[in-house]
Amino acid sequence: EKKLEEEARERLRAAQGEIWCRPPFNLRVKIKGCRHLPKTDTFGKCDPYCVVLIGSDERKTNRKDKTYDPDFDEELDFKVKRPQTLSVSVWDWDRGKSDELVGTVDIPIGKLKPETKEISIP
Repeated sequence: EKKLEEEARERLRAAQGEIWCRPPFNLRVKIKGCRHLPKTDTFGKCDPYCVVLIGSDERKTNRKDKTYDPDFDEELDFKVKRPQTLSVSVWDWDRGKSDELVGTVDIPIGKLKPETKEISIP
């Protein structure tokens, strides 16, 4: 019953134009890079990597050492099973202590139009 209610609500949101992409579908996320990351360490440069999260499905890019302008050029594939949020966060790796969060952006996947090929985040 609960599942039927949830599906009915999803159909209503889709009919109202709130949801463009109806799950399930495959989503390929390409992380190109970052520019002008802030200085987070007292000594040395940033050692950034990205964490991409959809629901409980998490993927990480490789770390780029000693740069404020990393080029990742990595593709991460996800299976989207329901309307969710794509969360991309940039972290600064630190040896011997906790990694530091540099920034995060959240994108509601259901609002992406099927023809969307690229989203640039300033």
